Amino acid sequence: MLMIALTLTLGAGLLGQPAALTTVAAACAPAIRASTTTLATTNARVSAVRVVVQADTTARPANLLRSVRVTSSSNAVVIVQGQRVTLPTTVTPATGSQSLTFDVRQQATDRSFEAYFVSTDSCGDVPSFAGAGTGPSSGSGAGDAPVEPTPGIQPSPLPSASASPTPIRTPTTPPSQTATPTPTGSATPTVMASPIGTPIQTVTPSPSVPAGGYVTRSGTQFLLSGAPFEFVGANMYNAAGDPTIYECGPWMSNPDTELDAWFAQARADFGGRVIRFWAYQRYTNGGTDWRALDRVMRLAAAHDLKVLPVLENQWGDCSDEAYKDANWYAGGYRQPYGQYAISYDAYVRRVVERYRDEPAIFGWMLMNEAESRVVSGPSVPDALFTFARDMSALVKSIDANHLVTLGVIGGGQPGVDGTDYERLHQLSTIDFATFHDYGHNDQALPGAPVRVQAPVQTALYGLDQQWAWSQSEYRSNQANAWEEFTWTIPGGAQPFRQIGLAVYGSFTGAVYVDQVRIGDRTYSFEDGTLQGWQTAAAAVSLSPTAGRVYDGARSLKLTFNQVTGLAQVWVPPIATDGAATTVSVRIYVETPGTPLPYNTLAVAMYKAATWLNKPVIVGEAGMTACGSWNGSQAETAETRAAKMRAKMQAFFGNGGAGYLVWAWEPNNACNFAFGPGDPLNAVLRAQAGALAPPQMTAQR
Repeated sequence: MLMIALTLTLGAGLLGQPAALTTVAAACAPAIRASTTTLATTNARVSAVRVVVQADTTARPANLLRSVRVTSSSNAVVIVQGQRVTLPTTVTPATGSQSLTFDVRQQATDRSFEAYFVSTDSCGDVPSFAGAGTGPSSGSGAGDAPVEPTPGIQPSPLPSASASPTPIRTPTTPPSQTATPTPTGSATPTVMASPIGTPIQTVTPSPSVPAGGYVTRSGTQFLLSGAPFEFVGANMYNAAGDPTIYECGPWMSNPDTELDAWFAQARADFGGRVIRFWAYQRYTNGGTDWRALDRVMRLAAAHDLKVLPVLENQWGDCSDEAYKDANWYAGGYRQPYGQYAISYDAYVRRVVERYRDEPAIFGWMLMNEAESRVVSGPSVPDALFTFARDMSALVKSIDANHLVTLGVIGGGQPGVDGTDYERLHQLSTIDFATFHDYGHNDQALPGAPVRVQAPVQTALYGLDQQWAWSQSEYRSNQANAWEEFTWTIPGGAQPFRQIGLAVYGSFTGAVYVDQVRIGDRTYSFEDGTLQGWQTAAAAVSLSPTAGRVYDGARSLKLTFNQVTGLAQVWVPPIATDGAATTVSVRIYVETPGTPLPYNTLAVAMYKAATWLNKPVIVGEAGMTACGSWNGSQAETAETRAAKMRAKMQAFFGNGGAGYLVWAWEPNNACNFAFGPGDPLNAVLRAQAGALAPPQMTAQR
């Protein structure tokens, strides 16, 4: 067996230069030769080399390669036979192969890359070694000439951070009431370079220079570099627009320059740290042309931004132009759809595999505003749930670095209504919850204060000597909170037979009663007895407890052992109890309850913090300026800024983790858009400063 050990030092001194390789003969004759050529890249911080390993057939025409063992002490990205490999690895060439080609890409730093190559004909298993020089090559040797750039990997100059955008056409079509304020595909000129699904040659990029590493989470917080990370930012939905591929929204004629300027303004004007954008199939030509997304990642890293790619749209705008119904979520996403040549899940696999090591990505959002129903028919929650479960698991199986979320409005849409919201976000493969805040301009935190309702109602009652029944109105109980109920007996024949508490509802669990006052006497249960309280309901047992009290050391615990409709607990009255006697009681119902009002931002935040223990972000929030659209409440730029300030302060003050405004555009400040010079920039910048997140300076 003959082996070559190849060491490549891809450093700044070698950028753009081929590595010098020599082949040293074994005792009989050389059996393997290795050569390298430099590849042009789109990122000056990345060096790339193509390595060709060839069995020497000069002396022995039958000499073949058997295997290639590849390992590295650096963070190199290695592409073998068109596939990215995880190091260390052993690659077996096709049977009868006499050569193997692979690409090495890594940061342009002084780190080495090693590979070991094994052939079948080894001249008695005498090893032969080839080494790479660490300085510039003389360029001699047939294999040492630079490779001509190929389409999709040609170098481009790094844009200047001070570049200003050229005039851009912006859409004026406002959103529908039920969907995100996303411009329709016809609102802006759209250019398709080639039919979706047509391959364009590209090279898998190595990660951009990290912007503080990967975002993780701990409970309800995001973490960056181990420190809490709260953020404000904006939606720039057409950040991946490219006139040679596809655009939908603010037009860019020279995206290298213009997107660079957009990101620079995001940091300077409003302190943005996270940008949400569309990463649909149309922006990548069906997962075959990655130039636009590569640009987003590269420029985001250059400006210390994190980006949140959204992988498909519920509404079809800027994508396949079709609403996603329950049939799509039930399995249609596994088939090609619309004008796309590949299925949604195949596309997700491609994009996640490509960018799984990209630290500029904040996380993956599977959908924009997902919902599930039969067209013009009922909600189908199970279809959306299985989709979220299976697709989030797929992403996690490929990418262990990034967070994942589904992407919903959260306001009671089909499949996301009520308990379906927490069911979706309870999935272990969903890392954070989302909500979109529209239409509540004058409510800083829509739905606040949250009332968590228990599944029981209680009333105070009396039963007089003639068995006549009187009671207070039934009152809905809060969950997990002490409440005081008071009632005055209206009259009745004395002496009364019972004075007590009626509990009605479908409930298993515990109700605690404390500090019961009837007239001038108090039942506090401090002596460890029931103090005469009793029940005839088989489903309820009574016991004094020290487990939960309103005052003192003990209370009375009512344990509901099975679901019951109505149960009564009472104490025998004294002779003077009757008309005008005041009865009061402290009650605590121990149950998760139902937070109200339904489908509001405040309730979504409550569920995320109390039940899910996960962060929640506002993925979109907006108000219309310059007039009303489709009945929306009209604001001036100044009133919008003031109301958005109140919203962000309430959101972060109640434990929110991230807030993204809809939507930043370079030359538009009307409808839902805001841009340069809008007073909302100063509000966002002040909020960003108040959050004081960890620095995202690139780690080199």
